[in-house]
Amino acid sequence: MLYFSFAYPYQFTQGTGKAFSDAQYGEINNAMAKGYMFWDWSVVDRENSDNTLEGYSQGVVNKCVHVPRVINSNDEAEPSGYDWGKPEKFENNVWDNNTATSGEGSYTGGRAVASVNHIIAMKRAGWIEYNPFAARMSAFYDSAWKYWEPQCATTPTKCPGTQNCCGSISGVKAVATIQGFGQSGVDAHFAGTPIGYRILPAGSKHTAGTAVFPAQATESITKKGDAAFDKYWMGGKQMPELIGHDGARGSWGGDVYDIPSYDNYDKLTSDYTDTAQPAKSANKCSSWEFDGEANVKRTHQGDCKSATMGLADNMYSWMETAGESITYRVNVVNRMLQREALAFAQTSGFTTIIVVQWADLMICKTRWLSIRQQGMSNPLMNFGLLFETILGAAVCFVPFLNVALQTRPLRLTHWFPGMPFMVLIFMYDETRKYLMRNGGLGIPPSVDEVDVISGQISKKYNWVGVNTYY
Repeated sequence: MLYFSFAYPYQFTQGTGKAFSDAQYGEINNAMAKGYMFWDWSVVDRENSDNTLEGYSQGVVNKCVHVPRVINSNDEAEPSGYDWGKPEKFENNVWDNNTATSGEGSYTGGRAVASVNHIIAMKRAGWIEYNPFAARMSAFYDSAWKYWEPQCATTPTKCPGTQNCCGSISGVKAVATIQGFGQSGVDAHFAGTPIGYRILPAGSKHTAGTAVFPAQATESITKKGDAAFDKYWMGGKQMPELIGHDGARGSWGGDVYDIPSYDNYDKLTSDYTDTAQPAKSANKCSSWEFDGEANVKRTHQGDCKSATMGLADNMYSWMETAGESITYRVNVVNRMLQREALAFAQTSGFTTIIVVQWADLMICKTRWLSIRQQGMSNPLMNFGLLFETILGAAVCFVPFLNVALQTRPLRLTHWFPGMPFMVLIFMYDETRKYLMRNGGLGIPPSVDEVDVISGQISKKYNWVGVNTYY
């Protein structure tokens, strides 16, 4: 399976390398809208690891790419009173009875972001959003990432249960940072997971802003003059990669902003928060199309199975309205799984250094004798050995240090990866010292030589001593 990750950033898969039919596309979106957003390459029965699931074959992730990011307000000044957390006031939020004639240009703080056109084209070409199930089952997974509120209201929003699910701090022991949320600036927000959808009408023009066109992603959705590629796109016409007047890459402008609205939180998410609820309320998608006059028409809360140019809202973002109150939510599962997996791996790498240093310290204690002969009677050295271990544990498990250093509270087993290397280093040096003292493997032992005149004793090293004694 092939997976891609786009600006928000998601990973996608292309199961057979072929485009999806309308029916396949609708079924995939429908499944994701019902909450089946995690993909597992393994066919092992997780209730009994000795068994495999019948009728399924082992999957393989072949590729991960980003969707092209083509909307950029590089040359535009920040609008007066601009607040990325209030999309209802965006200048390009120009809908009139679910129709938008043209976009007004989206301000993105100079950051390139993805368009719905390119996301749908990649999905129609056979790529699928990918959230790894293995990461879903990890210690660092936070279920609230599926419906995170970018900014905290005066009274923080509560997710199911009692935990907060808003702002820039989340995850295990509330030490994971969500880039671009909370009180972040415009630049940081659009470098992360911006709220809502951005659609490029047929009349969108080239602008001077920087765009990002990953090669594999672009090649899978654009091929000049090939009608087979046209069907991937809204309006039935490819949006080319080379769009400047000189045939160079560039960004698009004049986009239309959109975000679907739901009456309340349960309207969208009840399918995976209440197992007793029939699987009806979550299969909602937003879709878009161009009419004959190149206007953009939208459909919100539509049936995913018939939305051939649509996206499952719970995979992206939406807003909830209650009277005058508006709450925005964003699915940040994919980006946070990647970020936290990296943070835990980096912390484990740090502890691996500590563990390996145990062996380094002991082998440097003596250049000739075995540690069994030399002993561990140096109190200062023993203090250093203990202190570095306690300090490493504090860096892992003390919350304020997690925040300051972006470390994570590891499982005990995550301290073990360095231990084989520690043993290898220790045994190597003990073997080296043994061969240097006593010889072996065809190598004679090192011997003492006595100067007949002065009586001074010097060591005549064997081959191991000559080449490794330091």
